[in-house]
Amino acid sequence: MATLEDHRTRAFDFLTSDAPVGLEMASPASPTPRPFLHFVEEEAEEAAELIARLFELADSEDLGSVLDVVADVEHRELAKHALTVFITHHDKGRALQLPTYFERHPEALGAQAGAPPLLAADASGEQLLAWYREDAFQNEHHEHWHIVYPFQGIPTVTAGASSRIARASSSSPCTSKCWRATTPRGSRRVWSSLSL
Repeated sequence: MATLEDHRTRAFDFLTSDAPVGLEMASPASPTPRPFLHFVEEEAEEAAELIARLFELADSEDLGSVLDVVADVEHRELAKHALTVFITHHDKGRALQLPTYFERHPEALGAQAGAPPLLAADASGEQLLAWYREDAFQNEHHEHWHIVYPFQGIPTVTAGASSRIARASSSSPCTSKCWRATTPRGSRRVWSSLSL
C-alpha cells in the first residue's frame, strides 16, 4: 500500500511533468501540449465533471485512486487543472502538496530573464500588452484565481467555501451609506475621518 509521501511524490511529478505520454497535442505536427482553456465551454464542463469525479472518488477511496484517474486523462493540462482544484478544495486533497506556479511552469521565469526591457515609448499596439502577458507573477495570480474559484464552481461545499463567503459578506457594510456604523461582530472601529 502506498504511503502519503508516495502520493505526494506522484502528484508533484504529475503536476510538474511535461511528458507527452497520454497527452493530447495541439496538432499532429506540433510537440506542444494543447493548453487547457477555462473559457472554452466544453473544456470547462469537462474539467468540472472530472473535478466532481475526483471529489466523489476521494470520498469513497484513497488518494491513489484519484491519481490513477488523472493519469489516465488524455488532455493532460485539463487533468492538471482538475488535480490542482482537488488539492485546493477537498479535505483529502489538502494532504497532497501543490507545487508552486514556478515549479509547474518553469518556462514562466525564463521568458522574462532573456528579454530586453521594453519601454512604453518604443512599443505600439500588441506590444503595449506584452508586459502583462509575460509577467510571471501576474500569470501566477490569474491561475490561482481560476483554481480557487473554478469556472463551474466547486462540487461540494467545504469549510473553506463558507469562509470565502464570510469574507465577501463582511465587506458589504462598507458599501452602505452609514459610514460611521460599527462593523458587525464586535469590532468598534469607527470611520471618523470620513464624512458624508
